Amino acid sequence: IFRGGLSTPTFFMFIALLCGYLFFISFGIKPLLSAIGGVAISLNSYFFLIIEAGHSSKATAIAFAPLLIAGLIHILRKQNTLGLVLFTLGMGLELFANHLQITYYLAIICLVMIIVYAIQYIKAKNYSAYLKSLAMALGGLVIALMCNFSNIYNTYEYSKNTIRGEALLSNSAAPKQGGLDTDYVTRWSYGIDETLTLLVPNYKGGPSAGPLSEKSETFKALKQNGYPAAQAKQAIERMPTYHGTQPFTGGPVYIGALTLILAILGFIFLKGPDRWWILVASIISIMLSWGKNFMPLTEFMLDYFPMYNKFRAPSMTLIIPSLLLPINAIWFIHKVSEDEEAQATLKASWKKIAYIIGGILVVTFIAGISQVFSTDADKNYPAFLQNTISLDRKSLFTSDFIRSVFYILIGIGAIWAYVNKKWLKTSVALFSVLGVLIMADLLLVDTRYLNHDDFVSAKTVTHTPDAIDQQLLQDKYPNYRVFNLTTDAFNETTTSYFHKSIGGYHAAKLRRYQDLIEGYISKRNRPILNMLNTKYFIVPGDQQGTKQIAPNPEAFGNAWFVQNTKTVNTNDEEFAALGTTNLRSTAIINTEFTLTAEATIDSAAQIKLTSYKPNELVYTSNSAKNGLVVFSEVYYPDGWHLTIDGEEAPILRANYVLRAAAIPAGQHEIKMTFAPETVSFTENIALAGSCLFVLLLLGAAVKHKDIFIPSIQD
Repeated sequence: IFRGGLSTPTFFMFIALLCGYLFFISFGIKPLLSAIGGVAISLNSYFFLIIEAGHSSKATAIAFAPLLIAGLIHILRKQNTLGLVLFTLGMGLELFANHLQITYYLAIICLVMIIVYAIQYIKAKNYSAYLKSLAMALGGLVIALMCNFSNIYNTYEYSKNTIRGEALLSNSAAPKQGGLDTDYVTRWSYGIDETLTLLVPNYKGGPSAGPLSEKSETFKALKQNGYPAAQAKQAIERMPTYHGTQPFTGGPVYIGALTLILAILGFIFLKGPDRWWILVASIISIMLSWGKNFMPLTEFMLDYFPMYNKFRAPSMTLIIPSLLLPINAIWFIHKVSEDEEAQATLKASWKKIAYIIGGILVVTFIAGISQVFSTDADKNYPAFLQNTISLDRKSLFTSDFIRSVFYILIGIGAIWAYVNKKWLKTSVALFSVLGVLIMADLLLVDTRYLNHDDFVSAKTVTHTPDAIDQQLLQDKYPNYRVFNLTTDAFNETTTSYFHKSIGGYHAAKLRRYQDLIEGYISKRNRPILNMLNTKYFIVPGDQQGTKQIAPNPEAFGNAWFVQNTKTVNTNDEEFAALGTTNLRSTAIINTEFTLTAEATIDSAAQIKLTSYKPNELVYTSNSAKNGLVVFSEVYYPDGWHLTIDGEEAPILRANYVLRAAAIPAGQHEIKMTFAPETVSFTENIALAGSCLFVLLLLGAAVKHKDIFIPSIQD
């Protein structure tokens, strides 16, 4: 499990299964059923899809979530030490995973849970117990925040300077108060009827590029139109099976047909507040997942919920029902297996249950079969395939619908047999049958998206430079930049493996650089590319698919002395001036920075980068006069320090995105280092939080020493 490190699929799955198991076992549920619960929580298709996509921090955050939820339930139910320890541990690990969007959605769960329990306590007029619960939860939250304060604070500090922060330009599409623009936020919105993928995985056809079988209409059409069998087989491996509203998708969110039906029965037959907060949180999250398809709620959240506009992809909120509905399903099974009164109620309700399940299935089938199975993108395919693709999408739905019905009928039949003491007369037998059904159901869908073919030995993974890479690497001075024009430069990372690229992908790019991308780089503005030290372009070759190198002798280099300065008053002026200024000889400086030296003309002045590390850059300069140097490095306001021969000097911002500094005459060593002062301060707070958590654990051990230290008689 741990051999491959803490960011492997095996580790994610182990942690998810373990935390799911611990969730149920903490409520006194039998080990076998708790293990089944761990499977039901962990093997939802979304978890496999994000592992396949490489979203490590997201997978870790989801895996730890059951501990946090279990802890808060225990606190709200009994205000006990177990709840406080579980909640603090779960919240601490959740924040450690550092996927704040998942943490935000878990906060929605916690908020709904706290409100529902508040109603119960108010009805009972037991205000003191409720206030004690809130105090315990708040204490656990504070300790967890302290343990992770360094990471949280520095992430927050960084976010202010990114596309998640405030807009800098007046014509920006981003909200002026900060956050992402609405179109970007809602781009990955689940369709309203697409929610039925929770019950039927191929309700919308599955992934954007999914396989079809050799029995498909598309395969037959290819053969009939002269395609060799081998070529036809290759073609149907990646067909546009998805026909939902998202731009593209790796697959649906599926929690298991039997699990979903059991959760619905739990809402009907279970008692107490837990079914209500699970129901409310699940409904809210499903509606939030609709994003642009349900704008009244989305706009309300964007306008009134703090930080909601920092996150994109509303479909991600479906992680909430993926966690909560299996919990309700397992609690329902537990109740049926332990409570004779519940069994009697169930015996008297089979007709009602049949109507409920039948109604759900009939509505799902009618909705599914009535869909439009074609898409606008189908027009990109030959005419003889456009109809066959639609037919195959319909076939994918009907076959998966039958599949879901099968698991539901067998599972409900097993519960009927147990309640009526027919073939399954023990809880172990019931758990075994349901466990096999739940695991088989989920795994057979999960392995459509993550399976043996997706894994290779680490020893076989190599990153071999192609001919273009090898040619570029012949340049013995490596501190230049490359612009790859043969691909989507700002949505790929392969170029950066061998070269310093002006492209690359990040979900939270610096705002100033994103403005530069949109306003100048995307338009191939040559002076801007020159100031970014773009020494080489990778461009398409003469033949399709080939590449070639286009050197750029006009690149300014790593740093250069300028002869003039242009002073501007606003970000808008600074950005606009980039298009009208000779950036090789003139630096654009905002009035928020104070110049301590004027730019002067010294044709012999030189500055050279002599050492490069991501957090330390060393230059040597030689000039006869004081001057102003522009560095081809992106300006970041927090943490960078500049020294000239060991003496601290201010870093200015030039040309909207770059760094600049006044350099005195003579020969000097200039060093820029990244050493944020906040790190040591926040790390001390994190250390204090860790000490408090250790004390909490010790206190819990002393309070419950009978658990840890057996008596002499024992």
